[in-house]
Amino acid sequence: MEEQAKKTLRILEEMTKEETHEPRRKYLGLNRAARSYRMNVARFAEKAKAAGAYYPMGNGSRGKVLINMDKMDEYFEKTGELKKRYPDDDESEEDENED
Repeated sequence: MEEQAKKTLRILEEMTKEETHEPRRKYLGLNRAARSYRMNVARFAEKAKAAGAYYPMGNGSRGKVLINMDKMDEYFEKTGELKKRYPDDDESEEDENED
């Protein structure tokens, strides 16, 4: 009986690990946010502005742009586009300012 309980506990722990997802980031850089929806950066920027999720930081063309991902999710649900959001890439955010 003790072995059965241990086996059940192991199975429950594995199920919990599979269901537990790392918390999503609320804000992402423009390039990374566009990649998470598998969209072109320019087109995504237009939609982010329409959703009120576009936050330019810094000066001029070299400034970073942050995107509120919660607002983007709401926007896509509201407009009926229902874009699928993919998990965040593990790539560094350094490449976001290169465009």
